[in-house]
Amino acid sequence: MKEIKELLGFMNKGVTPYQVVEEGKKQLLEAGFIELKLQEDWYIKEGYDYFVAPNNGELIAFSVGAGLSFHTDIRLGVAHTDYPMFRIKPNPQMEGNGYLKLNVEPYGGAIYGTWFDRPLSIAGKVVLKGENAFSPITKLVQFKKSIGIIPSLAIHMNRQVNKGVEINPQKELLPILQTTVKENQEVILKEIAKELKVKQEEILDVDLYVYVTEQGEVIGMNQEFISSPRIDNLLSVKALVDGLIAGKRKHHINMIGLFNHEEIGSQSKEGADSQTLSLVIEKIFTSRGVSKDKIISTLARSMYLSVDGAHGLHPNYSEKQDPTNSLTLGKGFAIKTSSSQRYVTDLEAISVIKAICEEKDIPYQMQVNRSDLVGGQTLGPILSKSLPMKGVDMGVPMLAMHSARELCHVKDYEALAMLIRSFFAYEN
Repeated sequence: MKEIKELLGFMNKGVTPYQVVEEGKKQLLEAGFIELKLQEDWYIKEGYDYFVAPNNGELIAFSVGAGLSFHTDIRLGVAHTDYPMFRIKPNPQMEGNGYLKLNVEPYGGAIYGTWFDRPLSIAGKVVLKGENAFSPITKLVQFKKSIGIIPSLAIHMNRQVNKGVEINPQKELLPILQTTVKENQEVILKEIAKELKVKQEEILDVDLYVYVTEQGEVIGMNQEFISSPRIDNLLSVKALVDGLIAGKRKHHINMIGLFNHEEIGSQSKEGADSQTLSLVIEKIFTSRGVSKDKIISTLARSMYLSVDGAHGLHPNYSEKQDPTNSLTLGKGFAIKTSSSQRYVTDLEAISVIKAICEEKDIPYQMQVNRSDLVGGQTLGPILSKSLPMKGVDMGVPMLAMHSARELCHVKDYEALAMLIRSFFAYEN
């Protein structure tokens, strides 16, 4: 269970996309990867491993084979570093009725009701004054203790609560921090300054989020389920980082792209809909004197995996699954298809994955959504717009997706991790 213990540790630490990338960087550095900067010139060498983190919430890493040739290809895996949560607004303190509350806004499609009555804390990114206005200093911050909670209204005051009640995020999802506060005291900034050991006046701006402090754990009579915050999509991130480190190919390039802002559409400089990945690929090859024409040829020989959570069959709502393509937890990872291209539907790429699974005895399942239900879109179709590569969408079946605490199966993660390692290691 060492693999599962490491997964839980990663998900427990990845409380915002910034902390996810920080943990990914630590793991890559320990494995001997070399950090690059996008704004600097690159001199890529065969047989070396590299990564670049251009925007704190985004991480691209790659291993260069020791014997690249004219037939080099790229094997790429992508996932997202964000998840549905709550972002703290500017001027967040709200005082009244003897309490100090935190003004927050929803980020992504959270299941609001699951955030009530859970211990909460704050984490994110802080920008401090530097040598001059164009040289600010960026720091990550995380309050390790639980500092807030969103308490439910007692059933005695809302007798209709179990019949379904609409939740107003501006009114009912504001965490309580404490009872009273001194006049004009900025509690959050004071705590940030204390955590970072800086003066409060050094803080220029912040990007902070509320996160659930509960830890992930293995549960069930047979200890077969993983119950944790942030399974979607930190589970996929961890599998890709581990797979890249483990997999080496002599004549080719392996790569992962971990992107922010998937839960809000990916249309940002940190998102998969940006040009960053294409620019990184171009920079790798041009640093080695490869022409644009050969880059295009390489992409045409290449393949990528879009790795994200899949909807498992819920035993209390079995009618929500497709009648012949439902996903059962514990039966393997899911290969996802969609005629509307909300998932990448590439027959050749899917056939590659099936062949690897059969050869390595890795369990998998096929998923298609019900024809009267629209599933969420992944990074797969977004990348297909800019990268002419074969692609396939896949992921671990889950229950309670986008809840403050989600559920999946140990065996399904192990199957996904094995497939990704095989994908990056398979010599052809």
